[in-house]
Amino acid sequence: MSHITQLLPLENIVLDLDVSSKKRVFEHVGLLFENYLGIARSTVFDSLFAREKLGSTGLGQGVAIPHGRIKGLKDESRA
Repeated sequence: MSHITQLLPLENIVLDLDVSSKKRVFEHVGLLFENYLGIARSTVFDSLFAREKLGSTGLGQGVAIPHGRIKGLKDESRA
């Protein structure tokens, strides 16, 4: 069994993010990807929002693992 920390470095896990909506969360995640990986924040935002329309990525009690697909991205990226 693997732990999420093997897939996602601890420094990229955001705790206690003070936001009022999913939109604000996705904007913040987009900024992380832009700053750390050079992927345009709007591309990340659009991907996350499209995925969320299919079904919630929330796990409950304020915990979520938003994710999406970006056309042309060859390797998995995490932030």
